Parts: sequence; C-alpha cells; structure tokens
Amino acid sequence: MAVVAVVVEGPFRRPPGYRGIRRRPRPACPLPSYPGPGCPPLPGQVWEVFYPFEDVPDSGKRRPALVVASDQHGICALKITSQDKSAYPAYYAALDTSGWQAMHTHGTASWLQLDRPAPVPYEDIHRPLGLCPQPLWNTVVRRHGIRVQRTRRTQRRGS
Repeated sequence: MAVVAVVVEGPFRRPPGYRGIRRRPRPACPLPSYPGPGCPPLPGQVWEVFYPFEDVPDSGKRRPALVVASDQHGICALKITSQDKSAYPAYYAALDTSGWQAMHTHGTASWLQLDRPAPVPYEDIHRPLGLCPQPLWNTVVRRHGIRVQRTRRTQRRGS
C-alpha cells in the first residue's frame, strides 16, 4: 500500500464568481401520478367536486378543488375559483390550469384559496381534472404541513 501526499502552497481559493454546484431543490412533497377515472383522489391532485359554501355548509357549488388530504370518509380540499383574486396575495395564489381536462372556464385564469380547506365527502367528488403545479404544491405543503408517504424506488438488477 502506497501513501500519496499532495502539498498545496498557500490558501485554496475558488475562482471569482464560483458558487459551487447548483442542484435543483428536491420537492418538499412529490406529486402523485395524474388522476384517472376510478382512482381515489390523492393529495396534489385537482378534482371537480361539489364544494360547500362557507356560510351555508348544506349548499355549495360544483368547482375544481385541490386535494390536500384524504381518509375513509372523504377528502379535505382547497377551493379553486376563476374570479380575480390578485388583490389578496396572502390568501390566494395564481394557478396555471394548462394541461387539465376542460371544465366550464377552460383557458381563464384561476386562483387557489390557500387557507380554509373544507371537507368533501366521496359522494360529492365527480371527476379528476389534473395536477397542481409543483411550485404551488410546495407552497401548499409548507403552509398546511402536509406529509405524503414517499414510495420506495426499486433498484435495478445488476447495478
């Protein structure tokens, strides 16, 4: 066994402007797969639901909603609206709906309400629409403390 020593004279200096290796930040919570008919709603997916009104819980409106949690009784979801909410950035975030299945207002700007998720029973969930964009999903995860179990990746044989 040989020992090799390297002597560097003077302090090691990085070249001007060096910032190290930049890596993409890992998503706080990965998104599930694209929702399909017959599949249960998962956090991060957008579904068309009958969303209850805040002041009259027995009545509501059919609208898209972002699933933030699910259990055996139903889901907990955040409302998505097409009304302009740019004046309330603390409570609403702009939402890109491109790539979703069309609903009544396809192509118009949409806004995700960031606070006050509402429970929605499974009988009021109608059809899948799409996925939440990852940057906005990271914001929702941090704000609501959402934890989704990560699936273990299987190792390829021979590696």
